[in-house]
Amino acid sequence: MVDPVVPLTLIVEDCMGIGCAFGGGVASCLSRPEEPVTFRRCSLWSLDFWGDTSGAYVRFENKPMPQPVDIVFEDCTLVGPQRAFESSNFGFHTHAHARLVRCKLVALNFSQPAGTAKDGIIQIVQSGDLLHVKLEDCTASSA
Repeated sequence: MVDPVVPLTLIVEDCMGIGCAFGGGVASCLSRPEEPVTFRRCSLWSLDFWGDTSGAYVRFENKPMPQPVDIVFEDCTLVGPQRAFESSNFGFHTHAHARLVRCKLVALNFSQPAGTAKDGIIQIVQSGDLLHVKLEDCTASSA
C-alpha cells in the first residue's frame, strides 16, 4: 500500500494569523528531513472560546519520532485562550518534533462564555511521548 502523505515544503514569513480554533499551523503532512516546515516572524492567535484551541497547531504523520525537526517557529508569537502550542488529536498516534526559537508563548487561560479552560502553554492531546519540543530563548506566560 502506498502512503498518500508525501513530504512538503512550507515557509511562512511575516504573517498574522487569527483563527477560531487555531491561529496557524499544519496537519496531516510530513516535512522534508533537510527542510522543516518553517514559520518566521509570525503572530498566530486563536480567539475562540474554550475547546480545541491554540495559537499554533501541528500534527505530522510520522510513525516513529523523527530525528530532524518537523517544524520550526522563529521569532513568533503564539497566543490562545487555553494554550499557545498544541499537537496531535484524539485518534492520531503519530509523532511530531518541533523547535521554537525566540518565541513568545501565551496561554490566556480564560473561558467564554462558559466552560473550563485547560491549564498549560504547550499541550499534546495524546500521549506525551508523541511530541518532542525544544524551546530556545523563548518566553512563556500563562495568565
